[in-house]
Amino acid sequence: MMNFYEVTFDTKKGYPKSWIIHIEAENLKAAKNKAEEMWYNDNRLSDMHMFHVSCRKLKDTEEFRWHYFAIVGK
Repeated sequence: MMNFYEVTFDTKKGYPKSWIIHIEAENLKAAKNKAEEMWYNDNRLSDMHMFHVSCRKLKDTEEFRWHYFAIVGK
């Protein structure tokens, strides 16, 4: 069964930024791995390293909003 997860992390290159993405996966570890794979396979983003990666399951009442990487607060 697939669930929805929120993955957040920071980058430091240029200036510090916090990022968010929502992922559909079987479990927390798979969601984190999928987000990291997507990040490092994107040529525009892969030169920035992901720090403080965290993942949590979205509640049933929360909307699946971030279909791709977004800077938090933008």
